[in-house]
Amino acid sequence: MEGGRGHTVEVKRFKDGISLPARFQAGNASKVLTLPALLALLALLAIAMFEIIVTQHFKASHAIRALSGELEPSHAHDWQAEAVVVGRELDASGCVVDFALIQRHLRSITSTWDGKNLNELGMFLDIPPSTEYLAKCLFDQLQSILAEEGVTLKKITVWETENCGAAFLGL
Repeated sequence: MEGGRGHTVEVKRFKDGISLPARFQAGNASKVLTLPALLALLALLAIAMFEIIVTQHFKASHAIRALSGELEPSHAHDWQAEAVVVGRELDASGCVVDFALIQRHLRSITSTWDGKNLNELGMFLDIPPSTEYLAKCLFDQLQSILAEEGVTLKKITVWETENCGAAFLGL
């Protein structure tokens, strides 16, 4: 089968019977893979990495302006912030990064929000303290700290309830 610009890419069956996922198959798929499909498969393999997840709880209140323009009553949440850090390599102890490092930095940021009305904090004077903006603000602050330590922050999720949250992805 021809790939991009007439290139043919042969894929041989492994002895243990591993086959390609259906999305990479076309026609006589067990033997031939198009060049674009091969490049997509290689891209998937190139992003393989470890993830670690660290959470931090804090209590804070906020009020969001409704689409009608009215400010809803201020109300409190038991928030949970979740940081996802990624790495391709493990250190000598078999870790991407020490959990305690991420916890310390996550706690240092969320502690400035703990017990406060978010609407009254400087960072939220010009933007609404929605769950989405909390996730982005937390991502921006934590990313700048972790970048200095050579750590890659992938995502921040902020949960305002057990069932409702928002995430900001940086990669």
